[in-house]
Amino acid sequence: MIVSEHLRKIKSYVTILDRKDVYTALCIVFTAIAAYLIGRLSVDTGRTEPVRILSTDVGATVVSRPTPPSQPQKNGAYVGSRNGTKYHLPSCAGARRIAPENQVWFATQEEAETAGYTPASNCPGL
Repeated sequence: MIVSEHLRKIKSYVTILDRKDVYTALCIVFTAIAAYLIGRLSVDTGRTEPVRILSTDVGATVVSRPTPPSQPQKNGAYVGSRNGTKYHLPSCAGARRIAPENQVWFATQEEAETAGYTPASNCPGL
């Protein structure tokens, strides 16, 4: 291609941009893209609370990371609810739904069954 053909193509693109409907459509598209990118910047990334330094002694620094609140305190091998009649393994979905203040822990299955609990049918491994 020669230079004159390139110039002709460039002029045709410029005349397209002179049309108000094309210009309006491009403005809408660029505004939508800008709004999307600004929205992405405002999204919470799910970061936990910051690391706290517990000691500032010279030579040694102790760093504390917060523990996730969803991990229950394990006091046994099986857990049941004070309000229920089933016992679960701590890894079962039913065990994770028991509020920490309602958890009853058992060391063995026999201990749970003696207390009147029965195995949960939706908990694999029981």
